[in-house]
Amino acid sequence: YIEKKGLLGNADDYHVYHMKPVDTLTGYLMGVAAVAAGAYIFFYSIPFSIIAGAIAGFFSIKLYRKSLLKKRQRRLLLQFKDLLESINNSYAAGKNTPDAFLGAYNDLQMQYGETSDIVKEVAIINAGIQNNYNIEELLLDLGDRSGLEDITNFSDVFEVSNRLGGNLKQVVSESYDMIRDKIDIELEINTIVASGRNDLNIMAALPFLVVLMMKATSDSTGTNILDIGAKIIGIVLIGIAYLIGLKMTKIKI
Repeated sequence: YIEKKGLLGNADDYHVYHMKPVDTLTGYLMGVAAVAAGAYIFFYSIPFSIIAGAIAGFFSIKLYRKSLLKKRQRRLLLQFKDLLESINNSYAAGKNTPDAFLGAYNDLQMQYGETSDIVKEVAIINAGIQNNYNIEELLLDLGDRSGLEDITNFSDVFEVSNRLGGNLKQVVSESYDMIRDKIDIELEINTIVASGRNDLNIMAALPFLVVLMMKATSDSTGTNILDIGAKIIGIVLIGIAYLIGLKMTKIKI
């Protein structure tokens, strides 16, 4: 995959997340702690638990990176909604498109700070306008780098409307309403399925608690071949059931 740097060569590609050392360490330790604890509960072997945790930590880094990437894209979409709101207000005040983006930069800078993704993107758009780039090209580039369907769709509609002399105020207003409504619906759905996710996490943790209780009331360590094989099969089934449960509670609009 070739990372995209934008028309001006100084933009971020939101398909890729560059982890900081602290992020890498956090992701690794999370995997080590979870797998080592689970392995010790089931197999009661410190060396095996350390080895299993150390190996799993490298895989958990990838999962943690994916989680951080989704959070960044989600944050960008929320910030993009506020960008559309600011531009919509500028159009209502009679400003043209370049002035609307200049005003949006000041609004978003006060709201999110200079280091936020959306402020950086609006700064790139304003710099592109000053360097005689077409606004629709800059927005299309943002949509391409964002990896977000809503931003891509808005950029496509904006391009067509701007080139054909359409009503940009209406395009921005309707896009803002659509993204706002979509986010509100997602929040409602997440609230509804939150209890289901909590139940899923509890059910996934129950087998480990049961084994822990059995060990507390029994002197047997269960280290023969049949016991180990049964435990391995049980862990695999727990993992498969948990993944299926995650897919069932994941609703995409």
